Amino acid sequence: MFTLDTSCVTGKALTGLLLPAFRFVSVPSRGNLWMQVASQYPRITSQVPPRSARVAWNEKDDRALADLLPRIVKISETILCELQSEPGFAELRPRQQARRFGERAGNGQLGSLLQLARLGRLDGRLARQILRTPDSLQAVVQKIEADH
Repeated sequence: MFTLDTSCVTGKALTGLLLPAFRFVSVPSRGNLWMQVASQYPRITSQVPPRSARVAWNEKDDRALADLLPRIVKISETILCELQSEPGFAELRPRQQARRFGERAGNGQLGSLLQLARLGRLDGRLARQILRTPDSLQAVVQKIEADH
């Protein structure tokens, strides 16, 4: 399961992504816990910078994302080929295969993108939802360049 930041602490839902079924599970928050803490500790919470609602992506970021997607698919295919060449992998149940893939793909944003590519569901919209900011996009690109 991957947890997704959907602002549960501010009163929105707590959300998770179940893999390999790629099913979202969401439950309502018990309230705006951040406001409760902020009212109890105003000196500490006033030092936390506000979270911007949306970060603008420019054309350069869009091109970088478009260039990244085929690279993610290629890495996913490479991982799958390596796993399929291992003895006994083909006999594993799909959930076990997904777990083994996840161990190779890793956690975090890159791991989530690789899992989507494995399932054939990776597209620009989902990639943006996972990456959220151009800075995250650049971090994933740098990680790929360093590791692959």
